[in-house]
Amino acid sequence: MPPATVEPGGPATSQPAQGRTRSSQTQNHDQLPSREELAKLNQDVMSSTKVAKEFLERQGYTPTGAQGNRASLSYTLLLLSHYAPPSVLPKGMQVVATLLEQEAANQCTEMVTATVMSRLHPILDKMELAVENIQGATEGTWQAADRLYSTCEEARDESMSADMTAAVEGAVIIRSQS
Repeated sequence: MPPATVEPGGPATSQPAQGRTRSSQTQNHDQLPSREELAKLNQDVMSSTKVAKEFLERQGYTPTGAQGNRASLSYTLLLLSHYAPPSVLPKGMQVVATLLEQEAANQCTEMVTATVMSRLHPILDKMELAVENIQGATEGTWQAADRLYSTCEEARDESMSADMTAAVEGAVIIRSQS
């Protein structure tokens, strides 16, 4: 139930409670975070994960350098609930929650990446085919240009040869008439 507020001179009214958000969630929904903001957020999350792992290792609830998956973190929670002193229990539970959140975020990231790649794969295949077609067309165009150039050179050479032959024959005819 929302908390009640009392205004001076009026009846009590209910106001909706503000939703709680984790520090890792963006609170401004109007625009997407910039690359720099995402990098800073990633560094913050990675450092908190590292600190959380170090805390559990220092307290003796996980072996040094162990990978924390859901099963091992569940076991760690069980150990904390049975053996942790009351002063360590809240911090230990918060640490395990942080590690579980990081694992869930990693799984979500991997799933999104796989989905994006599966959708990009057909497009990349089509682009590769288009590149191959363009390369084939470019090679054919170069071959056609080379043939055209060679044909033009041959025609020029034949034309010059025919002109020379005609000029020589014309000179011979003129000499013979003189």
